[in-house]
Amino acid sequence: MTSDSSEQALETLHRLGIIERGLSSSGQRVIQIVNWLKHQRIDDRPPRPYIASELRARIYERDGYRCLTCGSIERLSLDHIIPFSHGGQDTEENLRTLCTPCNSRRGARCES
Repeated sequence: MTSDSSEQALETLHRLGIIERGLSSSGQRVIQIVNWLKHQRIDDRPPRPYIASELRARIYERDGYRCLTCGSIERLSLDHIIPFSHGGQDTEENLRTLCTPCNSRRGARCES
């Protein structure tokens, strides 16, 4: 992009009210995006419901209150075998006990 085309693009954005242009106290040219927060991505998905405490207790008991990856008995959490973000459900068949470090390392990946 050339200097001229950059200037034309900035002028168009200014005319459309998307940016404000001006000078700083030191004389440098500055640009400010109008209503900056309005242009940010907003996650408008509804919050996920928590896994019912009864189901959580059944999974922990079934798995012997141990991480199924490393065997730890500390910082236990539930892991979705098929991640929730990939369509996995909160069912006994799709949940297992992992410690928080093992669950974090796994992330939202499906196992092969």
